Amino acid sequence: MRLQTIGRSTLRPGIGAESTRQWGARAGRAHSVGAVARHVRFEDFRYVGDRDAQRVYDQDTEDEVTGEVVARLVATNRATAFSPDTLAEARNRGYELAS
Repeated sequence: MRLQTIGRSTLRPGIGAESTRQWGARAGRAHSVGAVARHVRFEDFRYVGDRDAQRVYDQDTEDEVTGEVVARLVATNRATAFSPDTLAEARNRGYELAS
């Protein structure tokens, strides 16, 4: 996979600079989709998993409880992300979608 480089920014392949976020974390800011804010440590990931319970949480839902659960998982160092960031990959690793 080839990466586009413009100046010092590394961009996702095949997508123009105007519509692409830079790879990597941006300290101090939360990414939001509509009115939903993602946790700062996992702002580039939609699905965040609980290593102990083998449950996966969708950060793009409008459920406030999901945000609190993800924050607690990060605080206790039990959160994990998936690559590619899909529900299918989480299920492939044995995680079930939390309801």
